[in-house]
Amino acid sequence: MSEHARYGGSTYTRTLKCPPWAKFCVRLPESESSEFADRGTLLHIAMDRIYREDADFESRSLIGSTYKDETLTEDLYDEKIVPAIAALEEIFERFDVAEDGFLCESRVVISDLSWGTADLLATGQMLLPNEGDEHAEEKFARVGICLDYKFGDGIPVDAFENDQGRFYSAAASMTEETARFFDDIDFLVIGIIQPNDRGHADFTLWETSVDTLVGTIEEALHAQDDAENSNVDDHHQFDSGDHCRFCAGNGFCPATSGKVAAMRRIDVTAPDILKLIPTFRELAEVETTIKAIRALVHSQLEEGVDITGFKLVPKRAQRSYVDEDEVRARVKKSRKIKREDAYKDSLLTPPQLEKMCKRLDLDFEGLFGDQVQKISSGTTLADASDKRSAAPSIGALNALLERD
Repeated sequence: MSEHARYGGSTYTRTLKCPPWAKFCVRLPESESSEFADRGTLLHIAMDRIYREDADFESRSLIGSTYKDETLTEDLYDEKIVPAIAALEEIFERFDVAEDGFLCESRVVISDLSWGTADLLATGQMLLPNEGDEHAEEKFARVGICLDYKFGDGIPVDAFENDQGRFYSAAASMTEETARFFDDIDFLVIGIIQPNDRGHADFTLWETSVDTLVGTIEEALHAQDDAENSNVDDHHQFDSGDHCRFCAGNGFCPATSGKVAAMRRIDVTAPDILKLIPTFRELAEVETTIKAIRALVHSQLEEGVDITGFKLVPKRAQRSYVDEDEVRARVKKSRKIKREDAYKDSLLTPPQLEKMCKRLDLDFEGLFGDQVQKISSGTTLADASDKRSAAPSIGALNALLERD
C-alpha cells in the first residue's frame, strides 16, 4: 500500500460526488499542511496517547508536547482535550464499553486504494425498550462503535449519516484486526466528538442498522471504480459543493474555476445588478476557491517558483520579549511597577466557564445562569435555506420606532 490512501475516509464524500478529483489533483503540486491541520494532528496524538496508557497515566503531563510548529498549551488542553475526554467517557458509560473494549488509531482497509485510520473503535451494549411491558426482562443489544475526533473550530460536523464515519466503520468490519468490533452486532453507532465553545454539543451520535455496513462497502467499491474509470478531460464528470473545501484542486478544476470566471464577467454597473449576482451559496463557494488559489500561490512562491505579479514580503513585525523570565524578574525588582500594572487577568468566557464547572462537578446554571445572556453582534448574509429566522431590516425597525 502507498503512504497515503488514494481514496480515504476524509475524502469519501468527495469521491462519491466528484469521481475525477483524485486523478486531477495528481497533476497539481503538493501543498504543505496548514497550522490548523497540524494542530488537529497534535490533538489526535494526545487523545491516542491518553487512551493507550494505563489508568494511572496523568493526561496533563502531555501539556508542552509538540507536533511540527504546534504546541499543546494549557489553554488548548483545557479547551479541546478536557471536553473530548468527558465526551468519550460519557459515550463509554452510555454503551457500557469495557476497559479493554476499544482500540485507538486503527488502520482499516476496504481495498488497496481505499483505506484510512479510524480514531477509535469499540464494542458495547445498549438497553432495548421494554415496549410498554414494565415487568418484561431487560434485553440488551450489542453495538459496534466508530468514533471520529474533529478538533477544528469551523463548521460543526454531525454524526447523522456521516460519510466519513460510514467509511471507517465499513472498512473496520472488513479488516482482520478490527472486525471483532462489528461481529454479531445488532446496531452500529457512529459518533463525532467535536469540542467547541459555540454552544453546540461536544459530541453527536447516530444509531443505525447493521445494513449500513454492507451498503457502505458496496458503495465505496463502486465509488472507487467510478473514480478509477473517470476522465479528467470530461468536464461534466466534475461537481462542486461543500466537498471542495479542502480539495487541492479547488479553484483549478473545471467545476470551480468556471465560477471564478463567471464572477469576473459580472457587470457591476448594470442597473439590474442584483439579478446578475449569483446566489449566496455560489458566492461562498467562490470565496473558498479564491482562498485555495491564494494558498497555492503562496506555497509555490515559498518553493521559489516565479509567479508574475506576485512576491512574498515579511508580515508586520510583532514585538516580543527576548527572555520573558528576565522581564518578570525586572518587574518584580522595580519599586514603581505594581504587579497589577504589569499583569493582566481576564475572566473566562461563558462557554469556557461552563466547561470548567463541568470539570469540577459544579452547577454552572445555578451559579452563573442569571448572569449569562446571548446578544447578537449584528447580522450576516445567509442562504434562504438557513434554518435561522430572518432578522428584521433596519428599515423595518425604523418604521416600528416611528409608529410608536
